[in-house]
Amino acid sequence: MGQFLNSARLPVTPVVTAGDLIPVFVQDSGITMAAAMSTIAAYIQTLLNPVNYVTNIYSNPTTGTILPASTLTANLWYVIQPLATIAALTVNLPINGTAIDGQSVLITSTQQITAITVLASGSTVIGAPVSIYSSVPATFKYVQVLNSWIKVA
Repeated sequence: MGQFLNSARLPVTPVVTAGDLIPVFVQDSGITMAAAMSTIAAYIQTLLNPVNYVTNIYSNPTTGTILPASTLTANLWYVIQPLATIAALTVNLPINGTAIDGQSVLITSTQQITAITVLASGSTVIGAPVSIYSSVPATFKYVQVLNSWIKVA
């Protein structure tokens, strides 16, 4: 078992800087080592990895409308703004060849879409919802090795 630090014996500092060291138990070696605040901050940032979206707003689509696939190789946010509930709508995700590994598409609607079809020409869509509600968005992530858009949220 590794060494443990009794933090109750340490004085408290009112200021923390990037070069300050924090004890970290390293699981692989079983010992406690020091890590700089800047190293820990960089690691936490990789875990948070905020997603930036290019927003596409579709105003007043009606039943049967087909929203085009974007050719942007960025994360996309489809904001669908119908005037009322839509009976049926088709949304096209970026097609095979333009989608990039790890790309995300967020689909939201301000009104209910009773029957939604999510397509991606040349790729598989896994877990597509059958309907969309204003309070329940759908997020898809492209996995290149599977050539698939997978619903992740």
